[in-house]
Amino acid sequence: MHMRLRLLLPHYQNIYRVRRTGWRGFGGGGAAILGERAKRVRQSGIREVMELAWEVERNTKPGQQGLIHLEVGQPDFESPNAVLKAASKAITNKAYQSYISNQGLPDLREAVSSTALQNAHRSWRENSLVTQGCVTVCHGAVGAISSVLHATLNIGDEILIPDPSWSNYAMMVTLLGGVPIPYSLHRSLNWCPDPDEVSKLCGDKTKGIIITSPSNPCGSVMPMETLSSLARLSSTKGLLVISDEIYSRVYYGEGLRAPGLLQVDCMDLDPERLVVVDGVSKYWAMTGFRVGWAAATAALTDPSALLEAEKMTRNFKKRRDAAIRVVREFGLYEYTPQGAFYMLIKATDGDDMEFCKRLLQEERVAVSPGSAFGDVAKGFVRISLASSLKDVENGVKKLCQTILNSR
Repeated sequence: MHMRLRLLLPHYQNIYRVRRTGWRGFGGGGAAILGERAKRVRQSGIREVMELAWEVERNTKPGQQGLIHLEVGQPDFESPNAVLKAASKAITNKAYQSYISNQGLPDLREAVSSTALQNAHRSWRENSLVTQGCVTVCHGAVGAISSVLHATLNIGDEILIPDPSWSNYAMMVTLLGGVPIPYSLHRSLNWCPDPDEVSKLCGDKTKGIIITSPSNPCGSVMPMETLSSLARLSSTKGLLVISDEIYSRVYYGEGLRAPGLLQVDCMDLDPERLVVVDGVSKYWAMTGFRVGWAAATAALTDPSALLEAEKMTRNFKKRRDAAIRVVREFGLYEYTPQGAFYMLIKATDGDDMEFCKRLLQEERVAVSPGSAFGDVAKGFVRISLASSLKDVENGVKKLCQTILNSR
């Protein structure tokens, strides 16, 4: 990918807040200034639950049980010590206190490109297709996706988006005048897509496809056969492919990373139309390092930081296994997530947001409604395994009991 992408990251959650509160400029007077595209952006069900959870916490009385937070993907681990030391040292380094390349620090870009090649198909190395010049550092993975869409999307272009998936994909496409087109992740395929079904969604206006593996909210991982089929499909249709691999290292199978598009033979897709997005937020527990690449250079190569990050993944796996044991005990088991730190559980045939509100008020457990991620996950709830093992076990037990009591 030889584009130079400039960052322009809309504050999507602020758009929700503006729309919800009816902000009308300084002083509160005058007509609302929101554009038509912003008005079409859906409110985030995750944020709605988070706001309600915070309100419940503010009203918690002394001696009352604390809340169990299973609604948000915020790792409860500290960032690796090597990262914190490197960040502290960088702050006092004069070389990092002035303007740098728009693409980001060269040493960081080199570390990113060399790391990306470690598990790549040999064809990518033999053809020198992933180099420092291909890497652009952005404000986290969301900034990278936003930048790519800003650089490529025209009014009316269609982008294929997994359903269910992280709601910001559709928000970004909509705000830029594009049209998000959902493609289903099927329960019968372990929450993976059917490539033939995806192919039928492609039309004259289809510009690209977003692929997410491991998945948020499902925790599913696409097998290589599916990835290869989607790669060939994108090449045949001439699609831009944005592969969001932010959870690729939070993987419970064999190897250090989940299968990704760089493991596909480069002859099966157009390298000029592939963008692989990654970052440090999840695997390295660095969600707050929004411009953290400069501080995180050591994280990509420092052995002690790698050991800490691998330990976090082992802990996420223990939590996943604990959650699976609980849902099995209650007879609600459907599948086992293979990556990320999320899991979908069928909760209701009715309104999943109302179910989440009731669970929060009655059991003081916060989870996210499946409808926040698309139509396919309606009636499900997403739990996050980023909380402590104790909270995961207790929270999932209360969730399962509430589900059974509602039937």
